[in-house]
Amino acid sequence: MKRIAYGYRRRQSDFGRLEYDHIFFDTDKSRPVLAETIRDYFYGGHGDVLVLVSEDDLPVRGPFRAALEAKGVEIQVNDLTVKKEPGRPPGFAPNQEQRAEALKIWQTPYYETHAAKLVSDLMGYEVTRYQLRRAFGDRGFKSDDE
Repeated sequence: MKRIAYGYRRRQSDFGRLEYDHIFFDTDKSRPVLAETIRDYFYGGHGDVLVLVSEDDLPVRGPFRAALEAKGVEIQVNDLTVKKEPGRPPGFAPNQEQRAEALKIWQTPYYETHAAKLVSDLMGYEVTRYQLRRAFGDRGFKSDDE
């Protein structure tokens, strides 16, 4: 039994968590690598498995599905694709309690970079002094790093 991974316009990192014996990629719309893989690597009655990341990697039209079925190949789809939200990630977005604590830190006469580090520790992700300045405005006193 062979486990052959196949991807259309994919990278090897897309198959990182999957187990397979061989991996093949296509970039051409006519899928010549898939045709050669079916011909050369799959044999009837051996219980071979074609591992896909997405159902879209194997075209609905064309001879591929029929050829795989004729050779008794099981198609295993592992939908591991993570859909990313468009645009940049959200910036500084504290809840009410975090906002009050961050404002208290911001109004304390620390250097702005130190205040940003303290707020970053509070939030659990990096917050820059520019984000704090945008959220809370200029401070009522001057520090040396401005």
